[in-house]
Amino acid sequence: MKKYKKKHILAILLIGVILLFGYFLFVPNPDVSYSSPDGKYHLDCYTSISLIAMPGGGGVDSRVVLVILRDKYGREIGRCEKDNPCAILFGSLEIEWEIEKNIVWFSRGRTLNLVTGKLGC
Repeated sequence: MKKYKKKHILAILLIGVILLFGYFLFVPNPDVSYSSPDGKYHLDCYTSISLIAMPGGGGVDSRVVLVILRDKYGREIGRCEKDNPCAILFGSLEIEWEIEKNIVWFSRGRTLNLVTGKLGC
């Protein structure tokens, strides 16, 4: 009876290790992350690989960016989705923090409000 319990415990531990490894392997990491000058905010930028691209258009700069604004604890404040009309390409990223106005510019004419997370474009 003890051997039967040991096999179950080992199987559960093995499954747990596999799940933990899979979590760290497949959780997306931001391609680039920016911190505000005061350290209260982080802007994480994610891209995805295009499966189909025109000649000369398959580089990193031509990928659409998912922009996520987070507070210092990692809670999401706002985001610019890839399918949003305000979406930008990776080559268009220009980060500028205006803490006194509660705004972060992530491209020309594209902003996220630091308090409400509202997207402006």
